[in-house]
Amino acid sequence: MLITLEEANGIFQYMLEGKEWDRFSDGDKQRSLGTAKRQFSNYPLQDGADQEEKVKQAFCLQALYLLIDEDRLDLEKEKRNGLISQSTDIDKISTSYTRTSRILLYPEVYEMIYEHLELWV
Repeated sequence: MLITLEEANGIFQYMLEGKEWDRFSDGDKQRSLGTAKRQFSNYPLQDGADQEEKVKQAFCLQALYLLIDEDRLDLEKEKRNGLISQSTDIDKISTSYTRTSRILLYPEVYEMIYEHLELWV
């Protein structure tokens, strides 16, 4: 699925989230559309579903949510500072975790495209 910046701008023109979309530079919007495309590729859509307006809106929302997700925006800074992997010891029990930037689809976006997914039965 590929939506151009011009298409995304047109879609956001009629959405309440449009004001938020307008805050970002064209370069940031292009990058977020590219990331959304990569993420959407993990979800096979039924034939022709990528032309459905609801699916296009979902795609655009995914791109916007990527832009406004503060954790995601802070990830590069955390990588530079070595804060990605952390561990904790509590009473001789050790646990560790690694933050990941691999956000798939935001729940609202997934709900919007669910009926258009090619599901295995």
